[in-house]
Amino acid sequence: MTYAPIRSAALAAFLLSGTAQAQTQSPTGSPASFDLRAQKYSPLTQITPANVASLRVAWRTRTGDRPVAAAFDGRNAAGWPAIPLFVNDTVYLGTPLSRILALEPDTGKVRWSYDAKPNRTATPQRDLTNRGVAYWQAATISAGEPCQKRIYVGTVDGKLHAVDADTGKPCGDFGDNGVLDADQWNVANRKWPLALVQPPTVFRDTLFLGWIGNGLADAEVSPGTLFALDARTGALRWTFEAIPEDIAAKTGMANVSAALA
Repeated sequence: MTYAPIRSAALAAFLLSGTAQAQTQSPTGSPASFDLRAQKYSPLTQITPANVASLRVAWRTRTGDRPVAAAFDGRNAAGWPAIPLFVNDTVYLGTPLSRILALEPDTGKVRWSYDAKPNRTATPQRDLTNRGVAYWQAATISAGEPCQKRIYVGTVDGKLHAVDADTGKPCGDFGDNGVLDADQWNVANRKWPLALVQPPTVFRDTLFLGWIGNGLADAEVSPGTLFALDARTGALRWTFEAIPEDIAAKTGMANVSAALA
């Protein structure tokens, strides 16, 4: 299976004509929108330059975000830079309005959905956008225990949500009943709140979290902090400050605003 570039509120999957079913990425899929070396390379061989013209639409799913976004005057939700994840035998999709859709890979049917419901009036971001979701699973799965596999999504008001990858229910042991307020660590310039529109990068049991602001026109903005979090609890393990402490209150935006690699 392969996916079209996402430029609207629709996700399409394609099949080769004459094949019985789509070829999946791997038995386990991909836990990030690209590999941890940022190569964005696929080892699949079923689709080639010789047969790409034979692709046909297998299914199409619409998020329903665009009509909702129309209620936010002056905001734009048409841009959608999120790449879906295929892992846990499921396609996970982060939508521009910070919702998660879990789709059946062969049909596009929605298995479950989760709405992070961010406070869009308390954000510096003009655009309503989301750059995708992240996936984590425990090294040893305990049968019957919730949240052994998790999906994370960030919001424009600086919150990071963790939900069970199988059910879409919040993981109560993460942050405050499944929601972590990353803006609590924004102490240098509180005037400029953080926005989490990109997914964290997952490595073993640690989440590496960057953020974005809206301070490009200001001389003093939020600094360049990178957060490392416990994947299970959201507890802050360490931070990296890109800007020296003696000038942190006078400048900023040295942060990681895209997905880390």
